[in-house]
Amino acid sequence: MKQFFTLKTLALAATMLLSSQAIMAGDGTKENPYTPGELNAQKEALKEKASTLLPFESNVVWVRAELKGLGEDGTLTDNADTEELNQETGKTVTVHHLAGLFGDDKDNFVAYSWQILGQVAMEDFTNTKDLLIALTYQEHSHTYANSENPWQGQDYEPDEFHFSLVEVYGALSLEIKNGYRGFHIPCCYIVPEGVCLTTVYAGYTAAKGAYMSYRYYDGADAQAHVTSKNIAAILMAKNGTYDFVLTTELYEQAMGNTNTLNPGTQAGENKGTKKNRTRMRFVSSDTKTGFERNSDENSTVTLASKDEIYLEVSSLANNFSGNWTWETEAKNWITWNGGSYEDQHANYANFDFTTGDLRYIGESASDTKGWIYNETYSSYFISLQAVTGTSPCRIYADNNRGNCFVFYKDGMLIVRAPKGNAVTKVEFTVAGNSNLNKVVPSSGAIEGLVWTGNAEAVRFVQGATTYLANVAVTTAEKDESTAVLPALEYVSCANIADFNALEDGALARVQISDAQVIGKSADGVTTAWIQDATGGASLQYTSINDKLEEGKRIFGSFIVKKSGNQMREAEDGANSEALPQDLDKDLYVVEGTLAEVNVPENLNRLVRIKGASFVATSKSAGNLTQGDATIGVDNGIANSINRLHKIDEEWTKDETTMENVNILAILFPKNATSNLLLPISMVEEEYTGINQISTASVKDLNIFDLNGRRVNKPVRGLYIIDGKKVVGK
Repeated sequence: MKQFFTLKTLALAATMLLSSQAIMAGDGTKENPYTPGELNAQKEALKEKASTLLPFESNVVWVRAELKGLGEDGTLTDNADTEELNQETGKTVTVHHLAGLFGDDKDNFVAYSWQILGQVAMEDFTNTKDLLIALTYQEHSHTYANSENPWQGQDYEPDEFHFSLVEVYGALSLEIKNGYRGFHIPCCYIVPEGVCLTTVYAGYTAAKGAYMSYRYYDGADAQAHVTSKNIAAILMAKNGTYDFVLTTELYEQAMGNTNTLNPGTQAGENKGTKKNRTRMRFVSSDTKTGFERNSDENSTVTLASKDEIYLEVSSLANNFSGNWTWETEAKNWITWNGGSYEDQHANYANFDFTTGDLRYIGESASDTKGWIYNETYSSYFISLQAVTGTSPCRIYADNNRGNCFVFYKDGMLIVRAPKGNAVTKVEFTVAGNSNLNKVVPSSGAIEGLVWTGNAEAVRFVQGATTYLANVAVTTAEKDESTAVLPALEYVSCANIADFNALEDGALARVQISDAQVIGKSADGVTTAWIQDATGGASLQYTSINDKLEEGKRIFGSFIVKKSGNQMREAEDGANSEALPQDLDKDLYVVEGTLAEVNVPENLNRLVRIKGASFVATSKSAGNLTQGDATIGVDNGIANSINRLHKIDEEWTKDETTMENVNILAILFPKNATSNLLLPISMVEEEYTGINQISTASVKDLNIFDLNGRRVNKPVRGLYIIDGKKVVGK
């Protein structure tokens, strides 16, 4: 039967079809990825976007596709390095195969990745269909990092615009039986939540003989840790199938096999033998789990599958170090913790701060090596996070209390249970005669030194200084009454001015797009001063500080807490990002009289004052006066490691005076009512510094130190030149 449609009906149908296609079209996000055809259609747009990106910004897009083969044409099954003859030079060169052909039934694209595809084989993946892939499109080298941090580079990729893999979801799913699985794949992958990971190495020393060493990750550590390519990975978890994300996050990894780990050929056969070797293979069955010593150490070993880790341990010596124990008198079978899976999933964890095993113990409270800004420790999937307060948390040997973990006001301790469990008890042991001072939990109740409750995680905010020797945590399976840890809310700030306008104590995510590091404290850790066109701030006691380089422009996202004009470490501060970059210009310096520049909006900024007078009050401090206005100058030599200490020379109290001073300094808030100048350079008006006096030779100038001695080769310090005091820098 024929059907007839009016033009109006046809137009409506066409509109509905176009609307449907528009709705179904991908937009390149993780939630709505492109198809390969849509991705290829975006190349010009991605190229244009790449030219406008700041260094910390990414060109990451998401696509859903399948892996059709390795290499640029997809014809390879193995991406291992090959040695090939260079026709122009006649020399043999190593060719790194690190590309894959991806696509669907209609369209294809080539993607590179040293970390993911460097030496991988098709058979290493458990799935190649319907993969969720994060990519970048750029003309410089491939990104090392993940989709959140894609700006670091690597060689071995084209110079023209090309796709690089960043993350791949769905290509690797591993089934764990009997609580254990040995595994090796020449990729980097993120260990999923709920899986313990032990990385095993083997070697030989004259002192130890043959040994195995290991690193153990669980809980939050396992989620974030990315394994290297050449390790024996022993996975421990409840029986089930787990998805591993392939990633480029780990920076600088050797791609070849080492002489202590050999995963076998792609066919599963390890050919070739070496004399005087003891070979250990990881085996897990219903009856035993551990490393089995090969009966004939000079024979060829065939692996049952690639995920049976095959170790070569040097020498015939039979003593092994670490928490490995021989289970047989013949010493041909060793296990870790007796091969008991349940040992790794206890419902109790004990964090002992008296032994110093967790971190270096500082010799005193002021020893920065013992400072902890934002650290997470874990045991049996139970994690403990320490966040700094008004002063950094620190582990040090207290004269009266012994080794201990010290928390100050507003510092936080966050205890988290494993997935599917709840924290039910936290028992604190204080050091010496101290108290659990004014600690406020997010849920539950504290009685004496014991907290009880039922929560996935508990946040303990310190109301005063607390000295801890030990924290013991008990967990149980969660139920309907289990409380959730209240989420912290962070205010988004587009610049430093937005941050400075926040109320004290506010939590913020500050986007730094064009700021300069104008100074760092003498210790290089405690304080860093930054400013952009909108204002200045200081970062004090944060884990960002050691990433900042004085005199460089920085980009990034800082997750911090407002404390006056200071940025302090926040609970999520470990996720802050900072990327230094060379300056191509100096940022704005506020110039004016002392009264004009000494105002709140200039705090933590570079200021310049001319025509003032200076009188020293100590070896490292003094007063700058201009008209009726006076401000302290602190060179930071004595008593405080928070200062710049830019001028090496000590001043002579009440004798060092300077007139017509030209001072470049950071305006620093001393307290709520007064400010300080932290000097970068300070000279009398006639001179700008010894290193800039070039119109006359040194011998033609009358240069003296403060004791009146003639100086022929001046260095940094305070001098008298032709009757004028000059601070040379």
